[in-house]
Formats: sequence, structure tokens, C-alpha cells
Amino acid sequence: MREPWYCESFILHYDAIAKEFGGWRFDREGGPSIETLEAWYREGGTLFESLQDFARVRFTLDQQA
Repeated sequence: MREPWYCESFILHYDAIAKEFGGWRFDREGGPSIETLEAWYREGGTLFESLQDFARVRFTLDQQA
């Protein structure tokens, strides 16, 4: 079953990934809005089974930008 959207959990996962691999932590003001992130997560269908999966993908994409 897919994990429901919870913003704070997503940010915790994102920042843990940044700490582990080095890179930028989640930026609430400089990146996509929370509403946009939620929509992307919901639209991802089976691409993301968890917020941690989604955070990994977003982290990778954000670091390349």
C-alpha cells in the first residue's frame, strides 16, 4: 500500500539523504511549492511506493539543477 502524503516526513527523508550523500537540504522557499510536490507524488502512480522513494528522486533531480 502506498504511503500517504505527509510533508514533514518527506522533508525529513530528503534532509537525511542530503546528510548521507552530501548536497543541499530541502529548501522550502527556493524549490517547488509543497502543493506542487504533493501533486507530483500523487501523480507518480506506482513510481513511488513511499515518501522516502519520492525524496530520493527529488533529491537527485534537485542536485542536478
